[in-house]
Amino acid sequence: MKNSIMVLLLLAGLQAGVFAVEKKVLYDFESEKNLAEWTVTKNGKLEISAENATSGKNALKVTLPVAEFPGISLNIPKGKYLDWNKFDYLKIDFYSENEDGLNFEVRIDDDLSQSEEPEDQYSTWSSSQKSIQAGKQTVEVDLTLLNSNDKSRQINLNKIKKVIIFMTGNTTKTAQTFFIDNIRLEKD
Repeated sequence: MKNSIMVLLLLAGLQAGVFAVEKKVLYDFESEKNLAEWTVTKNGKLEISAENATSGKNALKVTLPVAEFPGISLNIPKGKYLDWNKFDYLKIDFYSENEDGLNFEVRIDDDLSQSEEPEDQYSTWSSSQKSIQAGKQTVEVDLTLLNSNDKSRQINLNKIKKVIIFMTGNTTKTAQTFFIDNIRLEKD
């Protein structure tokens, strides 16, 4: 009898959405406004595309040039901060046709990061190494474990000032194209 009641309560909770994951979509690239908030490495290209969307009708098509650490950056105005403090994960949907896969890093800077040239210091910001294979997949950054690269402190999640997604190990002699969509924050 107890087990039956527990099962019924669990089913009722699932139906009511009590166990739903809290989620905040940051970018789904449904408008040109979303595109305008990102920049790409010199000679790279960003465009809204109907191909490979995972949320809505569009995705961000990214073409990175052959360069040292090519990537894209979120344009956060100087002196402004993003507050991710209430969330546990940053998740990004990727699609790539590169059979060899792509290696990249998700860089996140907070108010204590020394991240402006010429004082950009790797040890003061957080960098999460990621790999994607051919096809669709979701990349996840665990915000609860986000530390500065020198491991001296946790990243201040309510004062995020920079987000960069950049390639590492691009030894190919051609530009790389992939798609990003449904950039979101989630809480378990």
